[in-house]
Formats: sequence, C-alpha cells, structure tokens
Amino acid sequence: MRGVEEAADLLPVMLSATDRPAQTLLELGWARQVPGIVSPNGSLRGSLGQRRATMGLLRAVTSEMLSFVREAITQGDAHATDLDVKFPFRNRFHYCVRVAILAAEIAEREGTDVDVAAVSGIFHDCGKAAGRDHAHVSADICHQYLLENRVQLHTLDPIVDCVRHHSSSIPFEKGSYPDDLAVLRDADVLDVVGAMGITWTVLAAGASGPKSYVEVLDKLKSQHPLDGTESTLAHMRTPTGRRLMLERLDREQRFIQDLTEELKIAELGDAMRAVGL
Repeated sequence: MRGVEEAADLLPVMLSATDRPAQTLLELGWARQVPGIVSPNGSLRGSLGQRRATMGLLRAVTSEMLSFVREAITQGDAHATDLDVKFPFRNRFHYCVRVAILAAEIAEREGTDVDVAAVSGIFHDCGKAAGRDHAHVSADICHQYLLENRVQLHTLDPIVDCVRHHSSSIPFEKGSYPDDLAVLRDADVLDVVGAMGITWTVLAAGASGPKSYVEVLDKLKSQHPLDGTESTLAHMRTPTGRRLMLERLDREQRFIQDLTEELKIAELGDAMRAVGL
C-alpha cells in the first residue's frame, strides 16, 4: 500500500496552494512539485491506480477551495470544541487536507469517485464548533460554496451527502453505506491511527503536564491496546480501509514494542525490586 503513504507528499503542496489564484492544482502545475510522485521527466510515478488518484485529486481541488476552507476554520473560535481545548496542537485544516488525500487514494482503489472523495474530504470538518452539528454545518458550507463558485464537478449531491453524514455519531446499518460515504468515513478514521495516533497520544500526554517516559509508555499501551484490533476494524467499511487500518495498527504496536525494549522496562523493574523499591 505504498501508494497511499506516498500521497502524504501532496500535503505541503496543497497547503502552499492556498495563496494562489482560483485554479485547480492540476492547472497550476502542482503535480510537478510533488516529491516521490513525479519522475524527472515530469510524469507521475507509481502504479496506474496511484497516478489516477493523484491526478483526480489535483483536478478536483482548487487553490481557492483550499483557501476558503482554511478561512472558514480560522474564523471559528480557536477553542470552539472540546478537541481544540484538550488538544491545542491539532490543526483542523491540515487534518482536512490529509483526509482528502487518504479518501482520494481509497476511492481509486475501491473504484469509487475520486472527485467526490477529495472534495468531501476537504470540506468534511470545516464547520466544526461548539453547540452545533458540525457535519450538517459543514455540509451547508460545502453546498453553498460549490453552488456559488460553480465548481465544475459532474454532480454536487454525493459530495454534500458525504459531508453531511460522515460523523460516526450518525447511525447506519452495517452494509447500508453508500460507497462514497464509506470511503470518506474510512479516511476520517484512519487519520488518527498509526504514526499519527502515536504522535497524538504523546502530544496529548505532554499537554496535560510533565510526564516521564514510562508514564507516556503506559498511556500508549492503554490508548493503543494490543487486543483492540478487531473492535477497530469493525469501524472500517471498505476492503482498502481495512488493509490500511491493519498496517497502521501494526505500526503502532511495533513502536510500543520498540519503546518498551529501549526503556529496558523489564530490567528496570528487576533493579528496583532488588533495592526494595
């Protein structure tokens, strides 16, 4: 699944596009600036699926769209949600861009609409604030923007519907998800797992006060349990999402094992017991 990981190279490119004219990222030539994806002769690297996903995302997302979403998020109160207060290190605009990249990759592999995945990913959390249903607010913002700017996508309804129903708090019977929505939901869940999940836990531990290495390790073990794989996989709705989730969960456990080994937990315990501690 290297293609999905390589798509992370799009993040700085997309962020830099927010200050550019209202053109698609493809029209602006951003594809040539993506390290690891573009070969020296200017062609896109990777499998056919990877190239299609990259081109689809660059074609669907405009620089003005990114600027609009960034501004919509910035205008909201920086402490509007519990997440913002508890996790001040979290940048929701960067998060929306990452979800869009992941969604485009999953959509390509699943054979669903890459345009819908990319644009719904960009908008999905732009209306998050305290005291309101962020999915519905984000969907209304998305719908108004796409109409007013006459975005040339073949249809707007699936994009807005994905944004409106992406929240995990909205119940759907298993197996009844529209394909586009399943893609967005999987991308949304994946962003907080793996190396990102480990980083989140460590930063959150530090934000709540000074912690020792051992205390952070204990927090990692409680937040990322070895036996939590099945329950986590139950949230995934696409085969690609499940494969990526397994890879990311494995990455978490390997980090925890490595940290346990490097901290010499077993040896430290023996030494402390030897001196009566």
